Amino acid sequence: MTTSKPASHGHIEFRLGRVLGERVKSEGSYAALARAITRASRGERAPKEGEPADLIDRRKLHSLVTSGKGAVLTIEDLHALDRYLERYGEGLAYRPLLQRPDLMEALADGGRVTFLLGSKPELERGSVSHWDVLAMAEIQRAVGRSEVSVRFDIETVPLLSGLTETQDALEGHAASNYLEESGPSLVCLGSSRSNPLAELMLARMFDYPGFATASLADRENLPFGFVWNPSFSDVFPSYFHFPPDEIVAGNARAADEIRGGKASALWTPEKVYLDQVTPRQWGETFGLCLAQRRRGGRVWLLLLGITGAATFVAAKLANRLATRLHDSTDESRPSQVYWGIVRASVAEELKANFFNLRQFEGEEIATQEPISVPGSD
Repeated sequence: MTTSKPASHGHIEFRLGRVLGERVKSEGSYAALARAITRASRGERAPKEGEPADLIDRRKLHSLVTSGKGAVLTIEDLHALDRYLERYGEGLAYRPLLQRPDLMEALADGGRVTFLLGSKPELERGSVSHWDVLAMAEIQRAVGRSEVSVRFDIETVPLLSGLTETQDALEGHAASNYLEESGPSLVCLGSSRSNPLAELMLARMFDYPGFATASLADRENLPFGFVWNPSFSDVFPSYFHFPPDEIVAGNARAADEIRGGKASALWTPEKVYLDQVTPRQWGETFGLCLAQRRRGGRVWLLLLGITGAATFVAAKLANRLATRLHDSTDESRPSQVYWGIVRASVAEELKANFFNLRQFEGEEIATQEPISVPGSD
């Protein structure tokens, strides 16, 4: 069985057709998809007198997948599709019918994508977070769905015990060369606690110095910042690192939790997102997904989780980040920075199985917006 590519007009794709095409492959046929959509709404009960056997006819589904022409969707059809697709993270209440070319396609356009993974040296080997490996696999799968042939590479980035030692290790390191305005598109996994290039890339995105402490006035103008648990010994200076005392006015409870070594937080001017998953391995966890087209056209994607689990969830949700990277035609300067806050939660009863989790409750991009930075288009 084959499915045709859904219709697109200019830079606009009929996203619903693409998603249904993927579900046809999973269900096995259009008739099987029609039955699955019906079961999602009716359960296993037989149709009542006067009801159609299937809520959405297989021929209509075929039309939606192959061209979209001639297919009329009623409100009842949309409700039925929403109930079915919600279980796959594609519910119509959260995902649009139409979509511009997505972030993964922008990554694939250059033909080369390099993953940057933090690595802590150990005897005869380096230690890489298993969450980062899972996140890398998610991005590879998503990029692989594009029609462009992409070469993937991996660079491990050394993270040593001291800032000076880490900076010295980065000198001349192959991964540092990628920060120049040429080379592949980059996917950086992990916050600066686990990947020092995350700090350098974030600083360059916003035109700030790397590994530098910002003044209070500078921090007040930032769109977000990390407030780390003071028990962490591997936190280097950054414009985007806030001390707990600076968020007291906005959320005294959060500041107390952080000072007591019970949490970290993601700060924004509007809200403090308290993350208690480290060290207790349950509760809400947060991270950031950021994307920018750099000079020369390549794309930088940063997936920065307060926890490794949040980095993994950011990778799973990255394709939902709304960007206009394909509209950035001036390659002589960077685009706006597109970013979103990623949220997920772990039930307390699952904490013993924390490192084996692959699905988390409430996975979502909680808020997102573009930011103009100096020199952007």
